[in-house]
Amino acid sequence: MTESESRPRPQYGEYATPEEQRAHIREPLPTTAHPDPAEFSWPDAPPTAAPAVPEPTPNVAPTDRLITIVMLALGAMHVLMSSFALASYSATMTEALMMLGLTREQADVPRSDVPGYVMAAVLIAGFAATVWLALRRLRVQKRSWWVPLAGWAVTWVIVVIVQTATLMGDPAFQTYLDLAMKGLETPAP
Repeated sequence: MTESESRPRPQYGEYATPEEQRAHIREPLPTTAHPDPAEFSWPDAPPTAAPAVPEPTPNVAPTDRLITIVMLALGAMHVLMSSFALASYSATMTEALMMLGLTREQADVPRSDVPGYVMAAVLIAGFAATVWLALRRLRVQKRSWWVPLAGWAVTWVIVVIVQTATLMGDPAFQTYLDLAMKGLETPAP
């Protein structure tokens, strides 16, 4: 038995002579001639590796990280100071209304500190969500300077809604509004 008889008949021309290859080109392969990839291997073929995908270069300016961190630090100080003021909501409202021109007797009415606790909780929760989102964007190298601004805006809209609802039921604030409206009335000539 010769060496050519011991080898399997080539299907794709790997052992074929140029004449055999030309003859095979004229005669197309049957459609079922696809070998099982697990059974078929090229002799001495190097293992193929997936082409290397280049790592994306960060497109974020280095100042973006600095600006984000500075704004988060300023936000932390603001939330801390505001939360302490809101924790004593009754006393804070009395002082604020006195600065607007009411007397102590007009401004000092019984009011609950619960709205202040609610507003402080909204501030803290909004700040925590802002920090979480900003740090998450910083980790994946995305622009994040706008996150503290957006977090501040959304949080303060909620706080203003709670504050407005509370003020509309405050008798001292109603007194202030009545006095302000009387000051705006001009006598008719």
